[in-house]
Amino acid sequence: PTAWQHTRYPEWFSKDIQIIPEGIYLDVCKPNPAAARKTLAVGNFKIGPKDKLVTYVARNLEPYRGVHTMLRALPMLLKRPDVKVIMIGGDDVSYGPRRADMSWREYFQKDLIGKYDASRVLMPGQVAYDTYRDVLQRSDAHVYLTYPFVTSWSLREAMGMGCAIIASDIPAVSEFITHNETGILTPPLDSGMLAQNVLTMLEDRKLNARLRAGARRFAEKTLDNKFYIEAMVQRIFELTGQMP
Repeated sequence: PTAWQHTRYPEWFSKDIQIIPEGIYLDVCKPNPAAARKTLAVGNFKIGPKDKLVTYVARNLEPYRGVHTMLRALPMLLKRPDVKVIMIGGDDVSYGPRRADMSWREYFQKDLIGKYDASRVLMPGQVAYDTYRDVLQRSDAHVYLTYPFVTSWSLREAMGMGCAIIASDIPAVSEFITHNETGILTPPLDSGMLAQNVLTMLEDRKLNARLRAGARRFAEKTLDNKFYIEAMVQRIFELTGQMP
């Protein structure tokens, strides 16, 4: 588990749990500086070198992953004319209850109709892994929102790719994102503050570059899948006396 997950267990059980940070493939999830100099096309949606791309990723666009906060930030974000937004995720539900009448995305969007330029927002649903990676490598500001819950693989991979991350200020996330070092922490339900933090990330190039580098360093130090697998193999051997 993560350190935050470890705190959720009773003491009589947690004392026997070893924390082994789950890793990512750093040779796959890596920065691509050349991406910002090219035009990225996701279907017919194009992001040019002069555009500022804001990204958001979840398996499904639902409240547990803060989609309502992200959607409500769109009118403020899109006041900046060079901003484009890609929100990757399906319309199903992974956590919590589903609505009987419509998806959570549709439910929250209906109150925002006409309040932002929808032509500059792409919600492609779930996409192929290579497309997901291309989008994050091109991202100028990446948003990760969640309630107190298991931290997504996408956050780890965004850090590996050196994204400039704005993330929920909760213990489950601050284990990975140190404010002003590996990203910016933002109140998880405050869409106005989220928009302000994203716009700051887009405007302040030095901050953007520093946090990108900090995220990648953290990933290299803490999230290397090679060390994760080695630690898991060693733990299995300690428990069973046999190598897996």
